[in-house]
Amino acid sequence: MGVYCSKKEVVEAQSSSFIYQRNRTTSLEEQIKARCPNSSANFEDENSHSTKHSSEGKMKCTKVCFICHERVRLDHSCTNQMVKDLEKHMDKDQLMDILMKIKQQVSKDEQSLVPYLHWGTNVALIFNPFTQGLQRTELARNIPEFSRTILARENRIFCIGGQDSSTMKSLPTIFEVDIEEHYRIKDKMNMNQARFHHTAVYDQKYDFIFVIGGMTSNSMGNQFKMLSSCEFYRVQQNEWSIMPNLKVARDTCAACLFDSQWVYVFGGRVQFEKRQLTNVIERAFFSRIDVSQWEEITLQGRQRIMPEFNVGMCHQVNDTELVIFGGKDTYNKQTREVLYFDTSSFSLIHRKSQAQSRKSSNVDEQLSQAKTLQKNYSTAQITVKDFRMPLEIEAPTSPFQIANNLFVLGWSKETNGIHLLRLSLINLNWKEELDFTSYLASDVD
Repeated sequence: MGVYCSKKEVVEAQSSSFIYQRNRTTSLEEQIKARCPNSSANFEDENSHSTKHSSEGKMKCTKVCFICHERVRLDHSCTNQMVKDLEKHMDKDQLMDILMKIKQQVSKDEQSLVPYLHWGTNVALIFNPFTQGLQRTELARNIPEFSRTILARENRIFCIGGQDSSTMKSLPTIFEVDIEEHYRIKDKMNMNQARFHHTAVYDQKYDFIFVIGGMTSNSMGNQFKMLSSCEFYRVQQNEWSIMPNLKVARDTCAACLFDSQWVYVFGGRVQFEKRQLTNVIERAFFSRIDVSQWEEITLQGRQRIMPEFNVGMCHQVNDTELVIFGGKDTYNKQTREVLYFDTSSFSLIHRKSQAQSRKSSNVDEQLSQAKTLQKNYSTAQITVKDFRMPLEIEAPTSPFQIANNLFVLGWSKETNGIHLLRLSLINLNWKEELDFTSYLASDVD
């Protein structure tokens, strides 16, 4: 039985089957399974050593079925029933017409691009994970230094804040890069607080952009201070609203959303001159109309102290956990370590360092530890190195989740380049997807 697809994937699979295989005698259900990128066959390719029907085979997944609104599991059956019902009531030509209309709307709703706006230049790179195509374009405006990029619904790209490189002043601006109108720049309502080195995260449910902390300058651009102020932007209304202040003022922190209810903040820098970092974890509850006060989280479990870092990022990976990755440590050294934070127990999981700290040469013991930390794996799938990023990078921009993959853009000091990394949310393995560096200076075919 196939893993249930997103609406877009089902539509593409069905419509493609009708166009190219209309005369075939195979059932519509078989055609979908044959072409669907999330079918059981493809799942087993990526997890070749897993046992499909075992209790460990039910992978945690953040994808939600648009029919029954349940989280997708291997035993999900909505696809099969839907296809059978449709085949009974209409022929394939009628169904194709309906699906093509749905596809036009779904393609606007699905996030399918990974944008990169290069600071200090007018260069934008747009990567399409489905086609593996990369487009380079030159915008009508330079990208401010230390700004943040957000991808919203309908592939709307927003550039938020930053610093003017000539005056050194912080900027309150936000503008949209409209792909549909030949990358036309559209200015939006300014933020309440000019800022750079801030953190921006997007909530697709409410179409909000949260902007957290950062640094601001005085009117002369020669004095700077850390910010505790936060605000959020309603994309459809083009308006900003003030949020409660953080308990700890900071810039370059990691922030992410959990279940479209909580904003979590980790790490960050609290002093620029002496490079002082913080390990304070904060979170705030939000709804469509309000955001609560920030509360400080005290770590539980074996590891009670959060490592200090900045310029890293985080993201929800399953029903209970956030992944925290990238950035620089207290020695200003880039890291490839990955942590997992359990929101139900407020405990921190550091898979790589736990295995190393015991200096165990027993691979079976290390794999056993990994299996305990993520019960959805089989031991044959796990290697300790898979828990680390393939490169040491700083990741100031929020990652982009597309289907069951998380795409992360960052700068590596080791290569002096911009790299796109991909984290599979099925098996939590990292890989380098693409080196963007060579595309910044020349056109891409």
